[in-house]
Amino acid sequence: MNPPPSTVSHAIAKPEKRTPGIRLLNRRGHPTITEAFSCLLVHAKAILEGMGTDRENLAALKNSRTE
Repeated sequence: MNPPPSTVSHAIAKPEKRTPGIRLLNRRGHPTITEAFSCLLVHAKAILEGMGTDRENLAALKNSRTE
């Protein structure tokens, strides 16, 4: 026995529309892998730059204690 056509139509895959270039959000509005990785790189760079200044400050503090 076949189900009525109205219940089957949602299971049929519809072709996804492709847009040129990098899409920042997918169809559900969530960030894509590309956008998430880009944000990760930006944050990692900011953290590493911050650590660099902290290390310089720590080295200066250690040098001032020994003098």
